[in-house]
This record gives sequence, C-alpha cells and structure tokens, in this order.
Amino acid sequence: MPDTSIADPTPPPYDAQMEALVSRLESDMGDVRSILGQMMPMLVRVESMLTSTLPHLATKSEVADLRVEMHTGLGHMRSEIGSVRGEIGGLRGEVNALRGEMHREIGDLRGEMHREIGELCGEMNREIGKVRVEFGDLRGEVNREIGSVRSEIGSLRADLADKPGKVYLWGVLTAMVAAYAAGLAALAVLK
Repeated sequence: MPDTSIADPTPPPYDAQMEALVSRLESDMGDVRSILGQMMPMLVRVESMLTSTLPHLATKSEVADLRVEMHTGLGHMRSEIGSVRGEIGGLRGEVNALRGEMHREIGDLRGEMHREIGELCGEMNREIGKVRVEFGDLRGEVNREIGSVRSEIGSLRADLADKPGKVYLWGVLTAMVAAYAAGLAALAVLK
C-alpha cells in the first residue's frame, strides 16, 4: 500500500494578523524587561534587609522559653495577688473593728448629748418658770397702775363734765362779736 499523508500538502495561507500579534508581543516584552530592570535593585535591598534582620528575630525555642517565663511570672503575680487579697481581708477586719468602735463612741456621744440636752431643757424650763412668775408680778403691777390711771381719767372726766364745751364757748364768742358789731353800728348811726 502506498504511503499517503493525511495532512494537507499545501502550506497554509499567510496570516497578516499573526505578524501584528508578534510585534505587539515583542513591544510588551520590552516593557517587561524594563520593569524587571527596575525591580532588580529593589529585590537586592529586600534580600539585604532580610539577611540583616533575620538573625535578630526569635526562634521557636526562644518563643517557647519566653512563654514558660511568662507563665512562671504570671504564677508569681497570681500568688502575690493572693497574698495582697489576704492582706486586704485583714485590713477589712481592722476597718470593721474601727467601725464598731466608732459606732460605740458615737452611741456614747449621743447618750451624753441627750443627757446634756435634757439638763439644759430642765434648766431652761426652770428659768422660763421664773420669768413667768416675774411676768405675772409685772402684770399685776401693770394692772394696778392701769386701774389707778383709769380712776384718774374718770375723775378728770367728771371735772371736765362741769366745764363748758367747745360748742358753748363758740356760741358765746359769736354772741360777743355780734354784740360788738351792733354796738359799732349804733355808734355809727349816732354820729
């Protein structure tokens, strides 16, 4: 059997779009090369920073040691806080004892104040009683004086009742003036 090829023996036609795509790809590669040229110094700086910083960073074992140290420190702090709480409890007992003592002293002071106030009230009541007695005596004297003044006023009224009143005196004065006027008129006629 003869050897026959499956492929088409005629070459494919020339594709004009392919040439545009290849030229565009070549220009994009130029941009990529310029960007890579700019990134290279930056990558060198990052590498130098990492090589200078990494030796100073903590390792896993150092972090684990730090955790153990922190847990130990926290345990000590917790025990210190517990002892401080115990001291606070003791202080609370002392404060409560002081409160009790203050309440007793305040109660004693209140009792003493009530006694003194009672004594002062008794003394004031005695003094007020004395003032009332003196006031009663003064009232009696004032009433006697008022009685004597009233009796004098009564005698003055009796004396005034015997004397002529204002209306009477005005009437007499009017009569005298009228008589004098009549006398003058008569003299004027005679002349």
